[in-house]
Amino acid sequence: MERQRQYWVDWLRAQSIWNVVCGHIWWTVRDETGLDKVINIYQQPWDESSRMLEYVVDQGSFHTIPLFFLVSGYITSISFHTDSVSLKRFFVNRLLRVMPPFMVGMLILCIQRAAQGESIP
Repeated sequence: MERQRQYWVDWLRAQSIWNVVCGHIWWTVRDETGLDKVINIYQQPWDESSRMLEYVVDQGSFHTIPLFFLVSGYITSISFHTDSVSLKRFFVNRLLRVMPPFMVGMLILCIQRAAQGESIP
């Protein structure tokens, strides 16, 4: 059975990735530059110009994690039903797809911590 590409799912994934990247960049820049002490959205005056970026980042990131879960669940259910493989084979395929990038990431993290002289958990 041939699957047709669903572009709206690709768009949701791209939007979620974009929100995560922008949120992390903003929070890092804010913390490193000291803007977190300058921009306090809970302090007077309540003008929109002083808190617009914070509002945009917060609103853009509130739905990102639930959206990841919804899209992942949808894609998983579609792939499980259309590939017609056993449950065991399905999980083995998923494990083989997820573990190599995870292990590479953990290796990079361990090398970075060792280079900085920090303990490796």
